[in-house]
Amino acid sequence: MKNFLIKILSLCIIISTALFIGTGCVEKSVTDEQGLIYTLNEDRQSYTLTGIDTLKDVFIIIPSHIKDKPVTHIGEGVFKRCVNIMSVTIPNSVISIGKTAFFYCRDLTSIEIPDSVKTIGAEAFGSCINLRDVQIGDGVETIGKSAFFLCESLTTITIPNNVTDIEDWAFACCDNLTSAKIGVNVTNIGQCVFSSCNKLGSVIFSDTSTWHRVESYVYWDEESKNDAEIDVTNPSRNATYFKSTYKDFYWYKI
Repeated sequence: MKNFLIKILSLCIIISTALFIGTGCVEKSVTDEQGLIYTLNEDRQSYTLTGIDTLKDVFIIIPSHIKDKPVTHIGEGVFKRCVNIMSVTIPNSVISIGKTAFFYCRDLTSIEIPDSVKTIGAEAFGSCINLRDVQIGDGVETIGKSAFFLCESLTTITIPNNVTDIEDWAFACCDNLTSAKIGVNVTNIGQCVFSSCNKLGSVIFSDTSTWHRVESYVYWDEESKNDAEIDVTNPSRNATYFKSTYKDFYWYKI
């Protein structure tokens, strides 16, 4: 019996050691040479960019991998109010950009969001007042609330076809926005998406069929499907709808 217990104990020690070697040596937090901090995700197979130690450059290049593991998320508020950042390169490993990740990055002038990204969080690029050029990747599905609110220098935006949801105030108060194109698979457009975009002259719908509007989310129900369809074939008239006439309405496609 004693020998049996010793064997069991030895086996447990061997298993514990193997598990430690296999997972315990993975660093939970890593700081790269740019001063960016990455935290190991729960799956222990990927990292999230979660903070800044001491930012050493205004031209940020986020690596696709840390310690041979992919960087999959840009965390909430990582670069918030980093007013001196001039450019950011986001790798094709990132699948989400967190809430307020780049909020009020004053000197940021352009951003290319790769096809790997599925979600742009609320206020992710809000108040980036000098952001002139935004390229949204084809993989994006959701543009969060106020994601590009008060991007005063933005002049045009194309919503790619994979996007299904554009949330409230996403492009509101973009003073110099003149045109927008809505992708074919967009089915929900929140309230005030283009509110106070006073120079907006054209909103093109890639799919002009079966669009409806309702004054508030809370009023939408199954009966709303019987409402008259909205004619969205005229880009100029659409712009007027969104920036003034029906700016507070929720738009949906069925």
